[in-house]
Amino acid sequence: MAERWLRHFRETMQPQVAAELERQRQEQPKHRGRPKQSVVTGYLIGDDSTMHKPKGKKMEGLGQHHSTTEGKRIPGHSMVQSLYVLLGRRCPLAPQLYRQQRVCEAEGVPFASKIDLMEAIIRTFEPVAGTLTHVLLDTWYSAKRLWRAAREREFLITTGIKSNRWLAVADPSTPKGWKWQRLSEYTAQLSASDYVELTWPKGEKTFYVHVITTRVRSLYRCQVVIVRLPFECINQSGDRASGHPQVLSHVSLAHTPPFFIGHQQVQARSGEFSHSWLTP
Repeated sequence: MAERWLRHFRETMQPQVAAELERQRQEQPKHRGRPKQSVVTGYLIGDDSTMHKPKGKKMEGLGQHHSTTEGKRIPGHSMVQSLYVLLGRRCPLAPQLYRQQRVCEAEGVPFASKIDLMEAIIRTFEPVAGTLTHVLLDTWYSAKRLWRAAREREFLITTGIKSNRWLAVADPSTPKGWKWQRLSEYTAQLSASDYVELTWPKGEKTFYVHVITTRVRSLYRCQVVIVRLPFECINQSGDRASGHPQVLSHVSLAHTPPFFIGHQQVQARSGEFSHSWLTP
């Protein structure tokens, strides 16, 4: 059913994408040189969610999973879910059941981690033709495997990071001219003048944004987007070509329910910040 719906979604959206690309071409100012390439971006948003099964006894895949709502581990199913958002329209993709390793051994099925399941989603996803795909994930999925999978398919990717990750920052006193520094330490030394005041997309609230283009240990060179008040977030973005407002627009999708399934789970567990994100 999910595959049929996705196929119908692609067929429905294809003429709308073509119309939007043509609209962008027609509205470009006339000047010398090569015109700016028209782009329509679709967002592949992924997360996992625990489905409470208090009376479940003999159901397949049943395990003990952490619930943000309950604040503890509960019996149920953990589903790795994804959503395709394009030109304001949404298409849920088929959910994937995550089984813990001991459950797999008891049921005699191969084990696949949440990272494995999300990587399979990224590698097999077929977007609407003529669009650019931007993957949005939370801190749990800031793994180099997922970044590599997205890059190999020429997708953009934005994920969360926790404040204990390491950044390469300039340091003239070292032989290499740079050093590794924890994100929490880097943000602690920022002053008010290091932030730019912006308005959160699809809202009127004011936020303060700091962006640094650097390398994150165990990942790639990317933009680290730090958003302060009222969310107090840290975000990393792989879309290095975007300016502050555009990157904030990407990030805002992940903070706007129902786009991010179980969006409360995006919160980082360490440091003084509530969220952390990466984008190439």
